[in-house]
Amino acid sequence: MRGVFFILFCFFGIGVEWAQAQNSGSDLSLADMNNYEIKQYNSENGLPQNSATGLLLDKNDFLWITTQNGLVRFDGRRFRIYDKSNTPAIRSNRFSVIAESSQREVLLGSSFDPAEIYKVGPDYKVVADTTRTRIPHKFLHLNSKGIFDCTPLFNYYAGAGKAIDTVFLNGLCSSETFVILNDSEIVVRDRLSQWYYLNNVSGAVNKLLDSFKDGGTHFFALYGIFCVFSDSGEWRFFRQGRETTVRVDKTLSDLIKRASSLSGLNLRIGPGGDQVIIRHQNDIYELSLHEDVLKAELIFQDLKILDKVIATSFLYDKKNQRLFIATVTSGFIVVTKRLFKALTFNSPDRLDNAFKTLLLFSHKKILTQNGILDKSNGNDHLLFKKDFRPDGNCFYQASNKSIWVSKEKRLHIYDSNFSKVLGVDSLPLDSYISCIIEDSRHTVWISTLTSLLKIAGGKLQYVFKRLPPFVNHNIEAIVEVSSKEFWIASRDGIYVYDIAKNSVGEKPILPDIYARNFYRAKDNSIWVATYGNGYYKYQMGKFIALPADPQNYLSTAHTFLEDDVGFFWISTNHGLFRVRKKDLDDFTPGRNNSLYYYHLDKSSGFNTNEFNGGGNPASQTDDEGNFYFPSLDGIVYFNPGSVHPEMPDRAIFVDGFFVDSLRLDYREAHPIKPDFNRLIVDITTPFYGLEENLKLEYTLDSNGGKWYPVNRDGRITINRLPHGKYALLVRKHNGSDGNRFTHLAIAFEVLPHWYNTWLFFALVALTAGSLLFLLFRLRTRILLRQNVRLQMKVDERTSELEQSTIIKERLLSVIMHDIRSPMFSQALLIDHLHENFHKLSEPQFNELFFLLKDSSNKICQFTTDFLVWYDSQKEGFSVKRESIELIKFITETIGLYKNIALRKGLNFNWDIPSGLVLVSDRNILAIVVRNLVDNAVKYTGSGSIGISAGQKDGHIQIQVKDTGQGMTAVKVAQIKSFNEKDTNEMASTFGYRFVMELARKLNGEVDIDSAPARGTTVVVSFKV
Repeated sequence: MRGVFFILFCFFGIGVEWAQAQNSGSDLSLADMNNYEIKQYNSENGLPQNSATGLLLDKNDFLWITTQNGLVRFDGRRFRIYDKSNTPAIRSNRFSVIAESSQREVLLGSSFDPAEIYKVGPDYKVVADTTRTRIPHKFLHLNSKGIFDCTPLFNYYAGAGKAIDTVFLNGLCSSETFVILNDSEIVVRDRLSQWYYLNNVSGAVNKLLDSFKDGGTHFFALYGIFCVFSDSGEWRFFRQGRETTVRVDKTLSDLIKRASSLSGLNLRIGPGGDQVIIRHQNDIYELSLHEDVLKAELIFQDLKILDKVIATSFLYDKKNQRLFIATVTSGFIVVTKRLFKALTFNSPDRLDNAFKTLLLFSHKKILTQNGILDKSNGNDHLLFKKDFRPDGNCFYQASNKSIWVSKEKRLHIYDSNFSKVLGVDSLPLDSYISCIIEDSRHTVWISTLTSLLKIAGGKLQYVFKRLPPFVNHNIEAIVEVSSKEFWIASRDGIYVYDIAKNSVGEKPILPDIYARNFYRAKDNSIWVATYGNGYYKYQMGKFIALPADPQNYLSTAHTFLEDDVGFFWISTNHGLFRVRKKDLDDFTPGRNNSLYYYHLDKSSGFNTNEFNGGGNPASQTDDEGNFYFPSLDGIVYFNPGSVHPEMPDRAIFVDGFFVDSLRLDYREAHPIKPDFNRLIVDITTPFYGLEENLKLEYTLDSNGGKWYPVNRDGRITINRLPHGKYALLVRKHNGSDGNRFTHLAIAFEVLPHWYNTWLFFALVALTAGSLLFLLFRLRTRILLRQNVRLQMKVDERTSELEQSTIIKERLLSVIMHDIRSPMFSQALLIDHLHENFHKLSEPQFNELFFLLKDSSNKICQFTTDFLVWYDSQKEGFSVKRESIELIKFITETIGLYKNIALRKGLNFNWDIPSGLVLVSDRNILAIVVRNLVDNAVKYTGSGSIGISAGQKDGHIQIQVKDTGQGMTAVKVAQIKSFNEKDTNEMASTFGYRFVMELARKLNGEVDIDSAPARGTTVVVSFKV
């Protein structure tokens, strides 16, 4: 026996006439736009392909669309496409059927293999349903509430002697015409057009009936009842395999008759389940079964869009009065009923339908500045001639039903039908009337743009006229606050008028706002509408500014109306807003109050989003509870009790959780690497209303942190985060009382870098402890060594101090010796002169004075050179270099010593080339040269002294050579190797000490060549 698998979608009917398919896109019928909002979706705005073969709303209100190029899930704003490229389980992008299991799982049948079944999991992943796929004999069709498994029937009748043989059963289970009632019940038609009832639980296989003989047979299932009827109107009903009684209501029988009268029964009947939709021409009906009465209800009338598409399937969302239509070549269409209406004049002049105010009067008529609109019959609208039109800023109906308007700066009073003028007040007005009210003492007050008037003794009289505050900032409205005072709304704020004092306050009580309208709510609270400054509530002596909507449309609020269930309706330049008054009453400035504004725009039935204000009254309510608002294109009216705004109250779902493009399961707490770049969460929730009413927010701070709006594409992007555990919280304002928010939490953890882990910190602590211990040990050793070194240093410094003392003592001794000798000589010379001056000849005098002068010069020169040397030993001593021409410099420096040498009979000569220049310190170099020449003169008894200079091997050398007594090699070695601590030979080498140290200050080197009785040669070399 062959297994047969049927996955079927069909519309049943005869004489069906298909309209020619149009290109998918925007070719929508304008005639439908007055009553319905129509949106079309095709391959140009989200669908993968324009053939929509099936529609289904799942338990969460996602719309599923099967196409010839993939499966599509629609949330009202965005499409999610499932195909072979992104869903491994799918083997073909062509889907033939979409249905639900009894547990409301979405089930799918593929065109690739009729036996293959797919299902949508709770996480909205499409996977192969291997269990159902393995069922050898099964039925599934569009919108069926389950899948029928024939296997139990085959098992039941497999034994010998059973009443039904398997060949016959196989024929029934191979039927291409069937209606699934539920998982355990099905009705099938065999090849002989006979209907059978099968039950895979009880094993029942019952014949129900033969097809009708006198016409076509049409069938469907509704709430488990199999319904079948003929063209002639004969009906049969079966429940659980037995015929039952159901009464066909006149609404349905008349529909069948009307359809049958037009060339046969021209009906298209939906597949069944819990919903049966019938299309007759362009009218859409829904069948209902209640207390065994079958009715047809017209739900959409004259949908002209159906003339332009080939519709294949209808799906009705009764709660939101929305119809989904699948088409062959035009994608799918969403049709939503408009619950708001707009009354307009049939006039080519657009200004004829721009209204500031309105007045309801007898027989459902509406007075406007341009004419009278008749709500009950549009053909009775009356458009005024231009010269007859009253001022359009204020209408008033008195207690006697007379109608008051201003015209040509006079008060005109009409009868209750606005058909006859009852009177014109004689008092000229300074402008048109802006507002008229009657106070609690039944006095009528009238405001113009700059003045206030009242009716006294039947006559109109000025209370004040052209008051300065209102000359530049006109009066918009007035309201009685108490029996003692009025408030006056102006373009500069709200002023107080004291009735008893007949005076207006100097300053406004609500300054710097464009106050436009007052509204007294049912609880007697006063509300203020402004132009550009939002709106206010007056409470306990204060004006409380209420928060605006996210788009700040409520910055310009025209007026308010309060319905019977506690909502305010507020008109603006950008549509109409609905907000719970209790939420406004509970609002506290400075707190994170949860205010939810429901926004309605012209898709709800207005001709324009811009309502109008600045007139009185700016809105009205009739006896039936209908609300009326003026707009720039018609008078908008509706019954708030019949308007049930679609709230975004469904669950929040996660379509994707990605870390650097890697998809993760958000339901598990995944550890995330610390160096991640980007975390992306795709959020969705089904909502088919105006997107401004969907308020999705998220935060990473659950302790009262800031909430951020989710992007319109539903994507939350989070860049790098420090390590730690996080909970991404997403919330959606449901707009309902009680449970106002739907929440979703996603937990994840960002791992720390290795250097932020507890193990690393433990190792660091251990290492630090070890280091501290080692440092302690090392410090102890260092301290011990430092103590030793310190003791050595102390000993050394003590020794240095001792040496310094000795040096100073010997230095003092040397200085005294060097100074004492010439001074002693001077004393002897002076004594000799004193005793023998009268005996001495002139040459002798000259000789003595020369010796005395030489001694004095030596003393002066020694002290000068000593001070230079002493300064050179200090820190901060600096050498002042300059260019020195050596021949001139040496000639000047040794002039004195030349004379002394000649007096001693010594030859004195020098060899210095002209133009030889040395860059050095002139004073220090002079000391070096003088000391060398002085030593040569001092220690040479006979012979000669020579001074020479020259340049050799990159050095400039100055040489002093004498033929004196010379020095031993030991003495020369002592001089070359002297150090400042050496005090033993200081007296005999102090002159050379000068030379050696000062030469080094000049970056020079001193070389001595000497031998006893052979003289001494000293060479000082300076690097060029």
